Amino acid sequence: MNILHLIASADPIHGGPIEGVMKTGAVWASVGVTQTIASLDPPDAPFLNDGLRQVVPLGARNKVLKLVGRLMPLRRYGYTPGAVRWLRENAPSFDVVIVNGVWNYASLAAARAFKSSNVPFVVFTHGMLDPWFSEKYPWKHMFKKLHWRFAEGILLNRAAAVCFTTEEERCRARNQFVPYAPIERVVGYGTAATPPLNESQESAVYAVVPEIRTKPHYLYLSRLHPKKGLDLLIRAFARAGTRDPNARLIIAGPDPLRMRGGLQSLAKSLGVDSRIAWLDMVTGDVKNGLLNLCEAFILPSHQENFGIAVAEALSASKPVLLSDKVNIWREVKEDCAGFVESDTVAGTERLFDRHQGLDANDRSRMRENARRCFASRFEIKNTAMQLLRDLERICSSSRGRPN
Repeated sequence: MNILHLIASADPIHGGPIEGVMKTGAVWASVGVTQTIASLDPPDAPFLNDGLRQVVPLGARNKVLKLVGRLMPLRRYGYTPGAVRWLRENAPSFDVVIVNGVWNYASLAAARAFKSSNVPFVVFTHGMLDPWFSEKYPWKHMFKKLHWRFAEGILLNRAAAVCFTTEEERCRARNQFVPYAPIERVVGYGTAATPPLNESQESAVYAVVPEIRTKPHYLYLSRLHPKKGLDLLIRAFARAGTRDPNARLIIAGPDPLRMRGGLQSLAKSLGVDSRIAWLDMVTGDVKNGLLNLCEAFILPSHQENFGIAVAEALSASKPVLLSDKVNIWREVKEDCAGFVESDTVAGTERLFDRHQGLDANDRSRMRENARRCFASRFEIKNTAMQLLRDLERICSSSRGRPN
């Protein structure tokens, strides 16, 4: 089977979607499936030198088009004039196309390229139809309603399937836009297990956070974004910290919106700045070591489609402390693999309190539950092969949907 992924960017800094594409592709390769990734990135994007040979960058090559592409809002939208033609010429040579994400030029290009084509394609919305966005940014939602009529709506309603990673995501996506009549499928999602702790990981972590040797640490591992609830996290940590003054918090992740300064000022005003370690995007031994050495993973997001880092923490036998807006919260709660509360300061404070209130036996039991939760629900080999079976069924039953 030969699969084409279409995505706005293959830059690892964007986290979940591209990471899922790469890890799923590695599993598929072991059974003879090939995948190609077409992105809107320019050919000279620095991260394309990091072994991403399967990426076809469709971004502008000449200086004039690059200049146009940098203009706002075209830059954020990812305007790529050659994408439609490339898809029309190349997509028919693939067995199926997977469109990753919406509300960018990749989805518009797919809608235009596949409008009168029999190329089978599916769409992963990756949580981008969640009502949180319309509530948080109502003026953007008005533009999205218009855009739905000539791009996203056409794409999703013609797709052989619109794939959701959880039942929660599927339910929350409904009734946001009209007309809405896609073929819905919940296909699951997963990631690779975090490698067991070793000396290399310990050395890497101690070099950047030496106090993790002696102090219990909670870990936030994700990009810095308003939807992540970082202000709630810091305020709740300040309150909960009075009950456990030894506790520390690690906040690690890229800062594309330059939020770190404001958050650090908030921590200082609350008197907890000395108990929070701030790291940029972490990978390799540092990332794996942080997951293995933390007491628990915490993510109080206002909106989170899946949370690959949540699954990685579970694989490291770490309890996860989540808001009920992280779409895998039901699975975590059902498996007793962590705690779930509301996405408020009080709810986040309760996450700390409930974990700190566990005795040694309960903590050990929750760590075991976390590992079992990952193995049964989110292990990449299982989820990738299930998705491949779904795609094979889609290809055998559909060559796209009629106009």
